[in-house]
Amino acid sequence: IKLGTVTSSGAMLVPQLVAEFHREYPLVKFNVWESDGARILELLDSHIIELAITRTQVDSNTYESIMLPDEPLVLAMHKDLCCCGEDPEKVSMQELKDMPLLVPLRWHSNFLELCQRHKFEPNILSVSDSQIQNILWTQLGIGISLVPLSARSMVQSDKVIFKHLEESEIYTHTVVSWLKNRTLSSSCTHFLSMFKKKYVK
Repeated sequence: IKLGTVTSSGAMLVPQLVAEFHREYPLVKFNVWESDGARILELLDSHIIELAITRTQVDSNTYESIMLPDEPLVLAMHKDLCCCGEDPEKVSMQELKDMPLLVPLRWHSNFLELCQRHKFEPNILSVSDSQIQNILWTQLGIGISLVPLSARSMVQSDKVIFKHLEESEIYTHTVVSWLKNRTLSSSCTHFLSMFKKKYVK
């Protein structure tokens, strides 16, 4: 199975799915590419991969796709670097004003606009296209990271907590796509079928 994925979706969805698939089809091998959404779609267009897992809206004239439900971006923070307002589950934008922030490249401009609407310049320590790096930095208490809610599955530390944005949440979604009029391999067809059973309600 030739599969391309962005980090934020691949790290959260693919490993568990592959584990289940491997138990049922132990002889199937995987080639996995990881990059940004635009590059993954280029690999799909070039027939280098069969399936693309991205957070990018795709052209329905070119691709077949499955879009998973929207999920909010939340703030992952070490307990020692916690925005400890009155609400244990939410954080206000003003509480983030002077905190060191780790922001994914994909949502950098949206987050800046949100900060500007709340009339402050954020202290962005890092802009990165690696969700895994942001999570690791968060676990070390370096900064507070903006991540999809499903990123909780990547965190191995009980010292990291997650809070929703209080005023206005930013949403994202995962898209699985493949080329129209292209016959998928039997292994890929089975993998896609398992994906639908697991994640599509």
